[in-house]
Amino acid sequence: SSHITARLPPARPPARLASMAHIIGAAASSAAQQAAASAGRKIGGGHDVQPMGHALPQLSVRNSGPGSEIRWEDFNYPPVLRLIHFDVTELPLKLRKTVRLLNLSFLLTSFVCLLNVADTAAFVFAGVAPMQWLLQ
Repeated sequence: SSHITARLPPARPPARLASMAHIIGAAASSAAQQAAASAGRKIGGGHDVQPMGHALPQLSVRNSGPGSEIRWEDFNYPPVLRLIHFDVTELPLKLRKTVRLLNLSFLLTSFVCLLNVADTAAFVFAGVAPMQWLLQ
């Protein structure tokens, strides 16, 4: 029995969809460039930088815990990188348990990932695994 295979031309999206995708892509690119330029001016100039908590002034965070106000300017987490502000004592009492569990989940996941990298490095340096494993 012989097999006959037909080669179909590659599917092309309708011209209308292609032009819409082009317009949307151009608009998104323009918006991203403007946002990046604006952020670069503000951060590069050393002024107009607002902590995350003050980015939306219409939102207010009420604290029912023993702390007074949330200190958004105190970037203290994760410990070495210091990217965000994190203090469980500044949260309302009913949210603290959930936040502690989320933090525990983050710490456990980070520890397991670092352990995996260390194990992989040990296998690579022992000659059991190829060097590519460290990059994958």
